[in-house]
Amino acid sequence: MTISRLTVFALPLAVLIAGPPAMAAPACDLAAIKGAAALQTTLGKRAVEVIQSAAKSSKADRARLAALVVPDAPFMLGSGDVGNTLGTGPEGAVALAKAMRANLFILEGWDYMDMPVEDACAEQKVAVEFLDNRVKRRCRITFTFVNGRVTAAEGWERSYTTGPLTPPK
Repeated sequence: MTISRLTVFALPLAVLIAGPPAMAAPACDLAAIKGAAALQTTLGKRAVEVIQSAAKSSKADRARLAALVVPDAPFMLGSGDVGNTLGTGPEGAVALAKAMRANLFILEGWDYMDMPVEDACAEQKVAVEFLDNRVKRRCRITFTFVNGRVTAAEGWERSYTTGPLTPPK
Protein backbone atom coordinates (compact mmCIF):
# COMPACT_ATOMS: atom_id res chain seq x y z
CA MET A 1 0.00 0.00 0.00
CA THR A 2 1.38 3.36 -1.01
CA ILE A 3 0.44 6.62 0.74
CA SER A 4 1.06 9.79 -1.20
CA ARG A 5 2.51 12.88 0.40
CA LEU A 6 -0.74 14.70 -0.36
CA THR A 7 -2.69 12.27 1.80
CA VAL A 8 -0.25 12.55 4.69
CA PHE A 9 -0.43 16.34 4.73
CA ALA A 10 -4.14 16.71 3.92
CA LEU A 11 -5.41 16.27 7.47
CA PRO A 12 -3.05 18.76 9.13
CA LEU A 13 -3.73 21.27 6.35
CA ALA A 14 -7.49 20.83 6.85
CA VAL A 15 -7.09 21.44 10.56
CA LEU A 16 -5.03 24.57 9.88
CA ILE A 17 -7.61 25.89 7.43
CA ALA A 18 -10.63 25.13 9.65
CA GLY A 19 -8.96 26.31 12.83
CA PRO A 20 -8.93 24.58 16.19
CA PRO A 21 -11.97 22.56 17.20
CA ALA A 22 -14.62 24.59 19.00
CA MET A 23 -14.50 24.37 22.75
CA ALA A 24 -17.53 22.72 24.27
CA ALA A 25 -19.75 24.93 26.39
CA PRO A 26 -19.35 24.25 30.10
CA ALA A 27 -21.92 21.93 31.56
CA CYS A 28 -25.02 23.71 32.80
CA ASP A 29 -25.66 23.19 36.50
CA LEU A 30 -29.31 24.25 36.19
CA ALA A 31 -30.62 21.33 34.11
CA ALA A 32 -32.44 19.74 37.07
CA ILE A 33 -34.52 22.88 37.73
CA LYS A 34 -38.02 22.36 36.34
CA GLY A 35 -40.01 25.26 37.87
CA ALA A 36 -39.97 28.99 37.14
CA ALA A 37 -39.93 29.95 40.84
CA ALA A 38 -36.81 27.91 41.61
CA LEU A 39 -35.11 29.10 38.42
CA GLN A 40 -35.76 32.80 39.08
CA THR A 41 -34.62 32.47 42.68
CA THR A 42 -31.46 30.59 41.69
CA LEU A 43 -30.55 33.03 38.92
CA GLY A 44 -31.36 36.07 41.09
CA LYS A 45 -29.04 34.78 43.81
CA ARG A 46 -26.41 34.05 41.16
CA ALA A 47 -26.66 37.64 39.86
CA VAL A 48 -26.12 38.90 43.42
CA GLU A 49 -23.16 36.53 43.75
CA VAL A 50 -21.66 37.98 40.56
CA ILE A 51 -21.80 41.52 41.96
CA GLN A 52 -20.60 40.40 45.40
CA SER A 53 -17.65 38.50 43.89
CA ALA A 54 -16.88 41.45 41.60
CA ALA A 55 -16.77 43.81 44.60
CA LYS A 56 -14.10 41.66 46.28
CA SER A 57 -10.56 41.08 45.12
CA SER A 58 -9.48 37.72 46.54
CA LYS A 59 -8.19 35.07 44.20
CA ALA A 60 -11.15 32.81 45.09
CA ASP A 61 -13.68 35.58 44.35
CA ARG A 62 -12.04 36.33 40.99
CA ALA A 63 -12.03 32.63 40.09
CA ARG A 64 -15.71 32.34 40.98
CA LEU A 65 -16.47 35.46 38.94
CA ALA A 66 -14.67 33.97 35.92
CA ALA A 67 -16.78 30.82 36.30
CA LEU A 68 -20.05 32.80 36.41
CA VAL A 69 -19.46 35.32 33.60
CA VAL A 70 -18.62 34.56 29.96
CA PRO A 71 -15.52 36.44 28.72
CA ASP A 72 -17.39 38.59 26.19
CA ALA A 73 -20.46 39.44 28.32
CA PRO A 74 -21.14 43.19 27.98
CA PHE A 75 -21.91 45.22 31.12
CA MET A 76 -23.75 48.56 30.85
CA LEU A 77 -25.08 51.01 33.41
CA GLY A 78 -27.00 54.02 32.18
CA SER A 79 -27.71 57.19 34.08
CA GLY A 80 -30.10 59.93 33.05
CA ASP A 81 -30.11 59.99 29.25
CA VAL A 82 -26.75 58.27 28.75
CA GLY A 83 -25.90 54.58 28.59
CA ASN A 84 -22.38 53.76 29.74
CA THR A 85 -20.61 50.65 28.51
CA LEU A 86 -18.44 49.41 31.37
CA GLY A 87 -16.53 46.58 29.74
CA THR A 88 -16.89 42.89 29.13
CA GLY A 89 -16.46 39.65 31.03
CA PRO A 90 -15.34 39.58 34.64
CA GLU A 91 -13.67 43.00 34.25
CA GLY A 92 -17.01 44.45 33.16
CA ALA A 93 -18.66 42.96 36.25
CA VAL A 94 -15.98 44.55 38.44
CA ALA A 95 -16.59 47.93 36.77
CA LEU A 96 -20.35 47.55 37.33
CA ALA A 97 -19.89 46.72 41.01
CA LYS A 98 -17.60 49.73 41.47
CA ALA A 99 -20.00 52.04 39.63
CA MET A 100 -23.00 50.97 41.71
CA ARG A 101 -21.29 50.90 45.13
CA ALA A 102 -24.33 48.94 46.32
CA ASN A 103 -24.76 48.00 49.95
CA LEU A 104 -28.21 46.39 49.56
CA PHE A 105 -30.06 44.37 46.96
CA ILE A 106 -33.70 43.63 46.27
CA LEU A 107 -34.55 40.33 44.68
CA GLU A 108 -38.25 40.01 44.02
CA GLY A 109 -39.92 36.77 45.01
CA TRP A 110 -41.86 34.60 42.61
CA ASP A 111 -45.37 35.38 43.86
CA TYR A 112 -47.18 33.68 41.01
CA MET A 113 -48.35 30.18 40.23
CA ASP A 114 -45.22 28.14 39.56
CA MET A 115 -44.87 27.35 35.88
CA PRO A 116 -42.85 24.56 34.31
CA VAL A 117 -39.53 25.47 32.69
CA GLU A 118 -38.74 23.66 29.47
CA ASP A 119 -34.97 24.28 29.54
CA ALA A 120 -33.38 26.07 32.49
CA CYS A 121 -30.09 26.20 30.58
CA ALA A 122 -31.58 28.17 27.67
CA GLU A 123 -31.42 31.97 27.67
CA GLN A 124 -33.05 33.37 30.83
CA LYS A 125 -33.36 36.91 32.17
CA VAL A 126 -33.66 38.09 35.74
CA ALA A 127 -33.74 41.63 37.17
CA VAL A 128 -32.19 42.60 40.49
CA GLU A 129 -32.14 46.01 42.13
CA PHE A 130 -28.95 47.14 43.82
CA LEU A 131 -29.12 50.08 46.21
CA ASP A 132 -26.64 52.44 47.74
CA ASN A 133 -28.87 53.73 50.52
CA ARG A 134 -26.13 56.07 51.75
CA VAL A 135 -26.72 58.36 48.74
CA LYS A 136 -30.25 57.15 47.83
CA ARG A 137 -29.35 55.60 44.49
CA ARG A 138 -30.73 52.37 43.02
CA CYS A 139 -29.75 50.41 39.93
CA ARG A 140 -32.12 47.93 38.32
CA ILE A 141 -29.94 45.49 36.39
CA THR A 142 -31.25 42.85 34.00
CA PHE A 143 -28.92 39.87 33.79
CA THR A 144 -29.07 37.52 30.83
CA PHE A 145 -27.97 33.94 31.47
CA VAL A 146 -27.19 31.08 29.09
CA ASN A 147 -26.09 27.74 30.52
CA GLY A 148 -26.26 29.34 33.96
CA ARG A 149 -23.58 31.95 33.13
CA VAL A 150 -24.02 35.69 32.65
CA THR A 151 -23.89 36.66 28.98
CA ALA A 152 -24.98 40.29 29.48
CA ALA A 153 -25.98 42.71 32.22
CA GLU A 154 -27.51 46.12 31.67
CA GLY A 155 -29.49 48.58 33.66
CA TRP A 156 -30.12 52.14 34.75
CA GLU A 157 -29.24 54.14 37.81
CA ARG A 158 -31.95 56.24 39.47
CA SER A 159 -32.22 58.36 42.58
CA TYR A 160 -34.95 57.67 45.10
CA THR A 161 -36.54 59.16 48.18
CA THR A 162 -37.92 57.35 51.18
CA GLY A 163 -39.99 58.52 54.10
CA PRO A 164 -42.23 57.22 56.84
CA LEU A 165 -45.91 56.51 56.36
CA THR A 166 -48.60 56.10 58.95
CA PRO A 167 -50.23 52.72 58.38
CA PRO A 168 -54.02 52.60 58.24
CA LYS A 169 -55.83 51.66 61.46
